[in-house]
Amino acid sequence: VREAVVSTQSTGIDRVEEFMRNTVGKEIPRSYIVDAQIFNFSLIPKEFKDFSLPDGTKITVTEEMRSQYEMAMFGSPFGIEKTAYHAVMAADIDMRRDLFCNVILSGGASMVRGFADVFTKYIREEASVRHSDKLKIKAVAAPERKYYSWIGGSIVGSLSNYQTAHVSRQQYEECGPSVVYRWFHF
Repeated sequence: VREAVVSTQSTGIDRVEEFMRNTVGKEIPRSYIVDAQIFNFSLIPKEFKDFSLPDGTKITVTEEMRSQYEMAMFGSPFGIEKTAYHAVMAADIDMRRDLFCNVILSGGASMVRGFADVFTKYIREEASVRHSDKLKIKAVAAPERKYYSWIGGSIVGSLSNYQTAHVSRQQYEECGPSVVYRWFHF
């Protein structure tokens, strides 16, 4: 499904870090943002949570901050749901329904509790704008999703034909980053 591969210049966790810098006014380690569940889509509105940052600073995540975070991730012109929707729509028309039913969330930013539900809500809204019929949309958020990139890389690295399919350091140093495009035809 090569035509459905979409590259973005910012990751979800980059958006979270930028939001925290703008809201709290300081850098907060990525691991702390996710592990401490500073943003939790499962919290009921008006339920605020106090956090102590690694440097001892105390912050309270209010409903306003939570909704601003949600808008940084979703609902903007470059929201995650729009990127996913356009990637699926770039695929062959016969594959789209299957792709919408099998969205696999991965990465650190997706570790926020309730992320899959909010993602599903927004991508369903995005799809309903353009489709009169109800599309079945299912987003899977497995517990090990923050390791999916590593798992995928280790699987590819263990394939028998990997030695002929990888770019060596020597090739990279001779040709630069463009060697990847020659090998893999993106």
